[in-house]
Amino acid sequence: MNTKELGLNIQKARKERGLTQIELAKKIDKSKRTLQHYEAGTVNIPLDVLSKIEDALDVPFVKPRIRKNDNYKTFIDFLETININVTETTDGFFVSCDDISEDKTYKFTITTQEFAILKEKINSMVKNEFKYLKPDAREVLQLFNERNRIE
Repeated sequence: MNTKELGLNIQKARKERGLTQIELAKKIDKSKRTLQHYEAGTVNIPLDVLSKIEDALDVPFVKPRIRKNDNYKTFIDFLETININVTETTDGFFVSCDDISEDKTYKFTITTQEFAILKEKINSMVKNEFKYLKPDAREVLQLFNERNRIE
């Protein structure tokens, strides 16, 4: 399901339950404007927020995804919580991230070996620099930028 489709499904479920955007936004601790972006499908919804929406509307929107390589599943799930989407391909990974503040979308592919290196760098960063906080998408994308991987 793409972000547009997901947004329309959320909007439909919200309306079926007689909720306004303001009411649902309060239930998920987001602004009305952010919810409007989600419903319009203009941004990716972080998994933790999607879970709150599913709970608030009592509707599951996505089926659990099965990935070929479970070694990376936890790491990919972590990236999704900071709005970085990763799709495994036959020869590596496709990575995308919407940055609303700069109105940009970053998209690039990396090899499995490069992904493993990135995983180790981010794990180290989380353990050493962000003991109590997780890094945001910009900090993670900076690792790619250092390698001139962002298109």
